[in-house]
Amino acid sequence: MVMMTSQQGPQASPRAPPHVDIAMCLPPELIYILGQFLTGPSLLASLQLNKHWHRSLLPILWASISKSQWHHPAFPIQQLSKSFKGDDLPASLSLVRELEWLCNLALKEPLFSYGTSTVDETPWPFISTRLQLSGQVLTRILEATPNLTTLSLTFKHTGPHVKLFDAIRQLRNLRCLSMDIAMPSTGPLLLDNFYPIFSQLEELSIAGNWYHYTASQVSSTPSSTTTVPGSTTTSTAPGLDQPWRVRKLRTSVETLSMLHKCPHLVSLALEHVPLFAGSIANRPYSLRHILMCPNIQELSITWWTGCDEVKDLVETLLSLTHLRTLEYCVSHLEHLQFLVPLLPHQRLPPPVLCQMHGEDEEYRRLPLAVPTLEHITIKNAHVDNSQEEEEFERLVPEILKTRPLLKTFTLPSCSINPRTFFPQPGKETDDKWACTGLEKLAFRLPWTIQGESKEQIRQEVWRPMYRQLGKMKSLTSLTIWGKLIDMSPEAGISQLAGAVELERLAIKDAHSWVTDREGMMSLVRVLGPKMNLLHLTRFRPGDLELLRECLQDAGRSDIVLRENMT
Repeated sequence: MVMMTSQQGPQASPRAPPHVDIAMCLPPELIYILGQFLTGPSLLASLQLNKHWHRSLLPILWASISKSQWHHPAFPIQQLSKSFKGDDLPASLSLVRELEWLCNLALKEPLFSYGTSTVDETPWPFISTRLQLSGQVLTRILEATPNLTTLSLTFKHTGPHVKLFDAIRQLRNLRCLSMDIAMPSTGPLLLDNFYPIFSQLEELSIAGNWYHYTASQVSSTPSSTTTVPGSTTTSTAPGLDQPWRVRKLRTSVETLSMLHKCPHLVSLALEHVPLFAGSIANRPYSLRHILMCPNIQELSITWWTGCDEVKDLVETLLSLTHLRTLEYCVSHLEHLQFLVPLLPHQRLPPPVLCQMHGEDEEYRRLPLAVPTLEHITIKNAHVDNSQEEEEFERLVPEILKTRPLLKTFTLPSCSINPRTFFPQPGKETDDKWACTGLEKLAFRLPWTIQGESKEQIRQEVWRPMYRQLGKMKSLTSLTIWGKLIDMSPEAGISQLAGAVELERLAIKDAHSWVTDREGMMSLVRVLGPKMNLLHLTRFRPGDLELLRECLQDAGRSDIVLRENMT
């Protein structure tokens, strides 16, 4: 374009500034931060924008490898044949920070714990598995990921080669480690050979029989220099006298001697591993090692077998003054000892106190034990006879009546007596729950509820139950297991509307819910404004679709409706 002027004649127009691609000018650090907010298609589109963005976002793409990504058809590492040895692995593996790998057998199993208490715990969806990576390939992958901070490995029935463990011990940046590994026989690895890598961790979980130990290891401090039979390296453990960083630990009772190295431990999960060849059988185990970790706030104990004796359980728990979360899965404890840390001593029956303290009446006047407890789960407890069963049903409600700080109480496997669990008409003051701030509640009703008539059962069971639940103004999650649970208007279900903070409701009935549209609307009307998940079981054909219509008619299409047969 040419412009004409009266004085100077023709003059060229000013040149337009060159086009600048602002996407190319952004520094990689800023692109990386922006990429943290991208997911799915938006991240893929950004990776394809140009080479500059691709290089900047590549660390996000490779930051984590989950258990299912190994089996994606487009994943760049695949065991296409048994001859594949892990050659020419992608250089991008050095960017991986989190890695989770499970053998095909573990992926195909529904992995959910017995007696789950939350409404959204369902088995992992079955993953279409490809040929499983060999132990040699996994070893090379770990050698190519020196910057790993989180590693989780699960092997079932067939354990990896010893060299894989050597590769794990070379991961100097590791902070979270989980190894659930089953070897064909007793593990060839001495546990204390891993103490150098354990000392740098913040979270540690070990399960299976991939390691072995001796009688001295169970009760004494392991030596600082050990050699692993069959290993390619010899481990000298420098600085093992220094305290470990571990704050969260899951291990077996047999390895409790490790706790003297964990003064900063906050969360501990103990499991009694099944007996296997070479293990120490039929010996008493003391839990006194736990007292070396005075800051423990979360404790989970799973003790299934009756072959070995557990000592000092009650005494140890009574000494954990900072404990806030306690989860039980125990059996073969006489006289309901597992209830001792949960109740004031004056509420305990004489057999329990005599077992603990003889005839000393002074213990009956002690205040509430472990007063800081906020979360209690009793997944399973062995009750020997009908007398203990009646005592258990009488004592469990005392937990709710005497613990004002309680926020979580779950009993997924042990049935409660609803006539003693919930305050009966006229006894609301005497049987009042102290835990007014309860947020999560899960309980199991007996299979058969006796009564002279349906009206009597409604008066003594269902109405008191819904009345008490409606008073829980802080309740956000409620799970009820049972059979023939009455959710009719005559049972008083409308009182449940008082739980205005309720977000998740699970009613898991072993019998199909027999009702009509009006009965369904009675349930829909009690769902508070914050309700987002309704979990029911066993619908008759067509009733699930009818309930969805009721939710839509009530303007509650936002509620997720889940059906499960368990």
